[in-house]
Amino acid sequence: MIAVVYVHSYNFSDSFLTPATRISEGANLTAMIEYFLSNGLLRFAVPLFFIISGFLFYHTYKNTLAVYKKKLLRRCYSVLTPYIIWSFLSAIFILLLSSFDLTKKLDIVTEHPVTQTVDFLKCFINPPAFQLWFLQQLIIFFIISPIIYLLVKYTRGLILIPIGTLWLFDFSFVINTQALFYYTIGAAFAIFKKSRNVTRQSNTLMAIISVVVWVCLSGSLTVLAAYSSDESATISLVMTFIYKLNEIAGIVSVWLLFDHMFSFVTNKRPIMFLTGHLFFIYVMHEPLLHFTYQLSAVGGITDFGRLILYVGLPISNIAVCVIASMIIRKIARPLHRLLTGDRSGNVTLHPIRADRLSK
Repeated sequence: MIAVVYVHSYNFSDSFLTPATRISEGANLTAMIEYFLSNGLLRFAVPLFFIISGFLFYHTYKNTLAVYKKKLLRRCYSVLTPYIIWSFLSAIFILLLSSFDLTKKLDIVTEHPVTQTVDFLKCFINPPAFQLWFLQQLIIFFIISPIIYLLVKYTRGLILIPIGTLWLFDFSFVINTQALFYYTIGAAFAIFKKSRNVTRQSNTLMAIISVVVWVCLSGSLTVLAAYSSDESATISLVMTFIYKLNEIAGIVSVWLLFDHMFSFVTNKRPIMFLTGHLFFIYVMHEPLLHFTYQLSAVGGITDFGRLILYVGLPISNIAVCVIASMIIRKIARPLHRLLTGDRSGNVTLHPIRADRLSK
C-alpha cells in the first residue's frame, strides 16, 4: 500500500505515468530518481493486489448459484459499498475546493467533471479518487466470476495466453486487461489448488537473480524515458514491453523476499497495528496527496525541493490517513467497518508461516 502511494507521488510535469511516459525534463537526476521508483520498482504493487484478490475469491469458490450469490452479497458489503461511499466523499472534497476557488489557484483536477454540480453523478463512474478504479474492476470481475472460472478450468489455464497478449499490447475496453490478466493468474492458482506453489520456502539465489533483473529493467526504462526524445511507436512499444517485464520481475522478487521481510515485521507491534488502517491509506491518499503537493509548491520549487516532497509528503499523508482511521475506529467502529468494508482488524501472523519462521 505504501508502494501505491509512492507510485502516485511523482511530481514532475508528467504526473500521470504510463508504460511509455517520457520524462519531459529529460536527463534530470531528481526526475529520474522519482521515475525509477514510481514507474519502475514500485509498479509490482497493483498487479500483486489483483493476483491476491483473484486467489482469495476462488480459493473457496464452487461454481454453483448458491455460492455465487453468497460471494456477491459479501462483496457488495466489502467492495461495492466502500466504492460508492468513497467516490461520493472524494467528489465532495473536490466540490469544496472548487467552491473556495482552490482548484484554480492550486491547479487541482480543474477539468474533473465533478467541478460542475450538474455532472456530480459522474463521480461514481470516474471518481476523483482515481485509485478506486481497482475496486471498480474487482466489481466487474465478481459479476462475471462464473465465466472466469469456466474459462480457466476448461482451458487448463490456457486462457491466460490471449488475455496476456491483450495485456502486453495495452488493449483495454471497459475491462482493464492488466487487471484481468493478474486477477486470472491468482484465480488459476486457486482453481488448480496450487497453494503450495505460492507458499513454499523461497530460494535465496533465485530471489537475488530476480531482484537484479528487476532493478536492471527499472533502470533501463528510466534511461529510455529520460534520453529518448523520439516519440515513435517503436520506442513506445519497447518501453511498454520493458515495463511489463519489470512488473513481473517485481512481483516475483517481492514474493520470494516475502519471508525475509515478514520475519522482520512479525514482532513489531506498531507495524502490525498499521495493518488495520491500510484501507484508509488506499482510499484517502488521493486527491489529498495532489492537494498537499500543490499547496506545498505554491510560489515555485527547486528540483531538490521536489525530491524532499516526494519522500516526505507520502509519509505525512499516510500519517493523516492512519490518524483519521484511528479516530473513526475509536469513536464509531461500526462506521469504520462500513467505510472499510469490514477491514477494521489488524493482521495476525499465519500459524503455518510462523512455525516455518521459528524453525
